[in-house]
Amino acid sequence: MPLIGLGQGNTHIWPLTARFIEVAEVPNLVNDKWVFPNPTLDALMAPFQLTAVYQAFPAAEGMGHPLAEPLSRVYAFHCDCDSMQLYQSLVNQAGAFFDLVEPPTIIHSLHTPNDYQGNNGYSDRWHLDMIHAEDAWDITTGEPDIQIAIVEPQGFYVNHEDLVDEISYTAGTMSNGLFTFMDHGTHVASMAAASTNNGKGLASIGYNCKLMLYQGTGKILDAAQDGANIINCSWGVCSLQTYSDAIQMVQEAYGAIVVAGAGNGNDGGASCNPHGLGYLYPASLPGVISVSSVSVHKRFSISGLYHTHNDAVDIVAPGFDVAVATPFDSYGQGSGTSFASPLVAGVVGLMLSVNPCLTPEDVTEILQATGQDISSLGSGCDPGGPVPSNPPPLGWCNVHYYGGVSQDVPKLVDAAAAVQMAAGFGNDEVIVGTEVWSTDRRMTGNLTIPAGARLILTAELRMPADGYIFIERGGRMEIDGGIVDVVTSPCRQPWGGIQVWGNANVPHPSQNHIDSYNHPDHGVLITRNGAQLRNARTAVSLARYEPWGLYQAYAGGIIQAEQTLFENNRRAAEFVRFEPAGSGHDNASSFEYCTFRHTNGTLFPHDNLAAFVSLWRVHGVDFIANTFLNQDPADFAHPDRGVGLYSLEATYTVRGFCTSQTPDGCGTWVPTRFIELDQGIRANGPIVLPGLVDITQSEFLRCREGVSIAALQYNVSITHNYFELPADREEPGSGLYLNGSRGFQVEANTFTEAGGGTQGDPLNAGIRVNNGGAISNEIYRNQFEQIRNGIFTLGQNRAISNPDIGLQIKCNTFQEIPFFNIADQQSGLPHQGFCVNATTPAGNLLSHDCLVGTGDFDHPNSAISDIEYRHHDEAGYQLQCYSTNTVSNRNCQEEFDALTSCPNQLEHGPEPERLAELAALDAELAEEQEPEYKAYLQTRRQWVLAALARTYLQDQKANDLLLYLASDSSHEALRMRISLSVAMGLYSEAQTLLESLQPQSTDETQWKALHQWVAQIRGQGRSLFSMNASEEATLRAIATSGEPSAVAAQVYLELVFGEKVPFPYDPLPISGLRAAAPDPDAPADWARLYPNPATKHLQVQLAGDYLPAELVIRDMNGQTVSEVSLSSPSTKVDLSQLPSGLFHVEIMAKPDRVYQQKVVILK
Repeated sequence: MPLIGLGQGNTHIWPLTARFIEVAEVPNLVNDKWVFPNPTLDALMAPFQLTAVYQAFPAAEGMGHPLAEPLSRVYAFHCDCDSMQLYQSLVNQAGAFFDLVEPPTIIHSLHTPNDYQGNNGYSDRWHLDMIHAEDAWDITTGEPDIQIAIVEPQGFYVNHEDLVDEISYTAGTMSNGLFTFMDHGTHVASMAAASTNNGKGLASIGYNCKLMLYQGTGKILDAAQDGANIINCSWGVCSLQTYSDAIQMVQEAYGAIVVAGAGNGNDGGASCNPHGLGYLYPASLPGVISVSSVSVHKRFSISGLYHTHNDAVDIVAPGFDVAVATPFDSYGQGSGTSFASPLVAGVVGLMLSVNPCLTPEDVTEILQATGQDISSLGSGCDPGGPVPSNPPPLGWCNVHYYGGVSQDVPKLVDAAAAVQMAAGFGNDEVIVGTEVWSTDRRMTGNLTIPAGARLILTAELRMPADGYIFIERGGRMEIDGGIVDVVTSPCRQPWGGIQVWGNANVPHPSQNHIDSYNHPDHGVLITRNGAQLRNARTAVSLARYEPWGLYQAYAGGIIQAEQTLFENNRRAAEFVRFEPAGSGHDNASSFEYCTFRHTNGTLFPHDNLAAFVSLWRVHGVDFIANTFLNQDPADFAHPDRGVGLYSLEATYTVRGFCTSQTPDGCGTWVPTRFIELDQGIRANGPIVLPGLVDITQSEFLRCREGVSIAALQYNVSITHNYFELPADREEPGSGLYLNGSRGFQVEANTFTEAGGGTQGDPLNAGIRVNNGGAISNEIYRNQFEQIRNGIFTLGQNRAISNPDIGLQIKCNTFQEIPFFNIADQQSGLPHQGFCVNATTPAGNLLSHDCLVGTGDFDHPNSAISDIEYRHHDEAGYQLQCYSTNTVSNRNCQEEFDALTSCPNQLEHGPEPERLAELAALDAELAEEQEPEYKAYLQTRRQWVLAALARTYLQDQKANDLLLYLASDSSHEALRMRISLSVAMGLYSEAQTLLESLQPQSTDETQWKALHQWVAQIRGQGRSLFSMNASEEATLRAIATSGEPSAVAAQVYLELVFGEKVPFPYDPLPISGLRAAAPDPDAPADWARLYPNPATKHLQVQLAGDYLPAELVIRDMNGQTVSEVSLSSPSTKVDLSQLPSGLFHVEIMAKPDRVYQQKVVILK
């Protein structure tokens, strides 16, 4: 913002400001004349000869706070005219264009300069001795990452010997190391955090804290945005609404602590009433720490002069004749609350150095609680002047009046006591009996709800950064329309979250009992009626954590959430292993009509986002009609947009809610929605699970992957869902990705693409299947329309018993597919359909308007020389747009009939019907001799066996399934029985069965080795994290085998080592993103990048042995946006030309060292 016009002495003028109703009415400079778009307004303003028009608070543009948009419409007006006449004209005649007009306002700089050579007869550090600075420095000398912003109407001499090393950032007009009108700002900055212990000049309370210097009082928003922890304002105005709004934004959006001078009373002006005791702003605004000053005698006056003392003052500090730095490496003395205020700001800097997440309320409370009581000096007055008589000034003696009412004398700041209290600040609370909190509260410590206690929250509860709520076993918390959020603090960190403790060995009660009483073995959390949980690290953990990690015995807490908002949490809910006695009991937790939302990256860098909900080895959690969405800017790359549900070895239901029932079923559904995420659902599970992953009546909108399934067996049902891929992403995506899984049911889903299938990545596909071998999986009766590609297959998708069968793509409809209906990317798609009867041909209705032909993608064709596509005798079902030229069409001479040829298979089927069908198939197989029909019967039997398994598992009848499998002599039943035994903890039985298994393929050899590995470790009661080197080597050998079982091994590696399950194709085919891994032999600290997130610059530290080096910054599309040569151990890299976002930084150093890191830039 341009420099505010200067007035006489210590005053400056804040120009006339007006808030436009519509920004379209803002004038433009045309031929050195300001021209308004509206002719009426232009005619009104013409006589006043405007010389400048600009935004008063440009930093408000685009901020998410409710006050940001109104502040962004406030403009300052300068003119060659009587500005009060302009003000009156706007107030009286321009109401149609402005909803707020404020007159020019005097800004007071709160100091009274003394002769720089003057001497008050006392030490130049008496003010530091008075506040016990040395004792405070014994606790801390301040941290460099604590930033104190000095916002000034004037400027600074930034090259001063006692300032130059302390300044981390400056904003304003510079010339030869100085700002214009630099005296006052230089004085103020030196009081807060001048270089100390450097053998020069003076000492300063802030010591090692750093300074951010801003010229222009409108820069207060910029300071908060740039990361200032503390903002000092040694100036004030008597009234200005726009300043009030700006200060409120600074406090609410950023948690910055604002410290301001209260005013200079009768000492040098800067007063807002005739007695010098009026309210000056921003000091008198709520939440601002208002500072007045005392003399060397700890009294409020000296020689008849006093500084402002009123009931808005929070604390006092030395402010008469204190030593300050002056321009050009000189020193002098000054008086005024201009200098008391930065002294307190420096104390706050030390407080935040030991406890960086203190809130403005915390700081005020600590300063007042630890301040020095100077009220005992009330009967005496400083010598040097007569006692005024009418009215008695508040500051004359240490007896405090305002409006004739006696007030408490404010305390004198005690730096040592304040820092000591700050280091251990926080009070824990424990609920006793039943308590109802219906008014807003702010916690300073943790909250515990013990056994038998109950807390009902209907108001807003603010938790401290890293604060927790503990619901112990038998405790209960109900958030009924209430809100739990973090206090806004300078560290801008989240609160910890709610831990709901359970008992890992005691099953849950039925869901309908949860809402009525405390359960003695499990903590219970109920949220409903618009409850909100916001800005937590993990909003709800259904477990107990200690400093050393997870306390597994306390897993199994219960949450039932209805109509609840989970917003801007790094993780909304976390479930850990809860399988009482290995039985896989249903979990009583549920989420219904909840919203999981992320709207900004203020608290969490985007690459640190966890899944909204994570589930590990829990079963039966219900998700009904919920919404999961990421509302971060659309240009954020998908890998950083998070995951809706992430599960490992878990089973659950995700579905919509039926709002109207008809005789034929549900008439209207409210779906569960996953919107603008990287992955809607990511489900991993390397063994059969005692339950079902059932996903139905849900929508996956513009997610890179709607559902990603890895290594799940027999227990996945994905039906009646809608998948819409994004059109504006450069990385390929898929609605459904089935990786190393089998026995799944995928039916009656719709797959499409935003933009009609013409704008997305060429590799986008509705379904992608990798390594689905071993049995005959089926993708059935799905709709693919206006999407780049229908189905991609890759890896091994052949059955063990007969390589000619396996994955079956049947009865699907493809419409307006620009590229391929079905593409076989890496060999392995077997024959499609049989020519046995009307139900057996593949029966896909294929798109006839594909825009490309064979060979347009660089993928290998099938190695199988005779893939047959068997289709009905109807032209619409002829093979079209297939990616390999080895396919032969075979007309089965069966007429297509929708009901007969493609019957509804959605029902898992009643258990007796499935058992009867298996018996009938076994009888047929025993007698059948014709090869093709026998192959069909084998395929059908595998499908029916998988459907029977889903029926048992959906009904939580794992034991019944085991009994049936023991009577089934088929090879597939033996495999299923082994996996289920491992899942249910029957490790001895699993080992016996594994010894009897005779592998029929290389994949099955790896599959057997994996299950032996799991059974051995878990059978010994060990955690997977305890594996030895030999066991790890076995796991890694399986993971790199290239067989379908490799996916399951990769899932375990992800769990134990955090290694992501790799894509079988290159999702970002840009070579620039593929950097070599760091050398494990290199020292851990050979390279360092900070800060992260960064704003204006990135500091790079590099061990000298690795110089020279090259630093490369790439955006997430792989494009190089900056290159810097590194020749010294410390280099500052300018980021001013780069936009906000996520970037990939690499350092290539000698000898052959590569360092890489993701960096978030926030402007």
